[in-house]
Formats: sequence, structure tokens, C-alpha cells
Amino acid sequence: MVMETKNQFGERIESAGGIILNLEYWDCECEKNFIHRINEKKCLDCNVRQENQPNSRESEIEMLIRVRD
Repeated sequence: MVMETKNQFGERIESAGGIILNLEYWDCECEKNFIHRINEKKCLDCNVRQENQPNSRESEIEMLIRVRD
């Protein structure tokens, strides 16, 4: 069962099968800097488009994005 809710930052998240995805971010194919905000429609480095890629895991966003802020 898929359940959508919001995290402590007000971002939409989705939980399915024990995996929590953040619906405000997506992953490209790059080895580094692979997390993009949902309003970025294409990765300029690997050229993949957002609509063809998965949403980012909430745990990866916590480690890679929010630690830098």
C-alpha cells in the first residue's frame, strides 16, 4: 500500500514497502550530485529527463542536501 504524507519540512513524501521517497526530488544517472529538485526537468550533466527517473529516497536527501544547507 502506498501512503502519501508530508515530512517536517512540508515536502510531500510517499511510503511504499518500507521505502520513503520524497516527491519533491528526483535522481538522475550521475555518480555524484544525482539529486535534483522536481522543478529541474533535466540533468545538464547526464541529459536524463525528470519524467523518466525515480523520486529520491528521503534518507539520501537528508544526508546529501540538508547537511549542506
